[in-house]
Amino acid sequence: MRTSYPKVRLRRLALPIAGALGAAAAVVPGAVAGSAPTSASFTAYDYGWMANGSAARTRVTIARGSTVTFAYPSGRSEHNADFFGTGPKPSGCTQTAGPSSGGVPPLPRQPTSAGWSGTCTFNAPGTYTFHCDLHHFMTATIVVQGTGGPPLAGRPSRAVSIRRHQRGTAVRGVVRLSNAATGGRLEVDLRTSAKALGRHGRRPVRVGRLIRTRLKPGTVRFAARLDPAAKRAQRTAGSLALTVEAIVTPPGFGPTSVTRRVRLRP
Repeated sequence: MRTSYPKVRLRRLALPIAGALGAAAAVVPGAVAGSAPTSASFTAYDYGWMANGSAARTRVTIARGSTVTFAYPSGRSEHNADFFGTGPKPSGCTQTAGPSSGGVPPLPRQPTSAGWSGTCTFNAPGTYTFHCDLHHFMTATIVVQGTGGPPLAGRPSRAVSIRRHQRGTAVRGVVRLSNAATGGRLEVDLRTSAKALGRHGRRPVRVGRLIRTRLKPGTVRFAARLDPAAKRAQRTAGSLALTVEAIVTPPGFGPTSVTRRVRLRP
């Protein structure tokens, strides 16, 4: 859940560059997290994971360079821990007990009956998701905390550049990231009024979203596209007024949000 903060208006700070960057509505600074632990454990059971001995938890946050222990001490099935897909992988793993079925990770290489254990080291910040190869619903998450500090490189008025008037069916912009954003997540949400879409209601409606993960320091260029309903409304009215929110979430810390207003013409 995103922490709520008072709105900080940027207009006075950004007057010299308002034309190029567009109006800035608010900045929500990320919550500062405490020091993360340097170790954690996941225990497999039939059919789930216990984080640090609790079946109610399937997510842990650890410091960079920490070690996590995995084990399946008892049960009647076969399980393993596989960091699947295109997400980040551990820096290295070692199987310490049970029959070996090949190189790790996955840990063990193949789903294995009870009695195995091992460890993995995580040197890079990011969000690591794993499951059992035999039971894909057995998922859990490890968040490796980053360095801390502001994820944006410089003041938000300069770190997030989104032109106020644009053409096309996508809002384009630039986000400049600091080292603290390494391994984190960027989300860009487009919202407009229900009235602009010909609907009832007062709450803004999300009409586009872009998400990027495994961020690196430096300049990130994005193009967040309108959904079909917003494109129709844009064609009918000749333009569409949007609120654009760029949210950067470093690993293990709260999000930093910057909001701008954009008018998008076909």
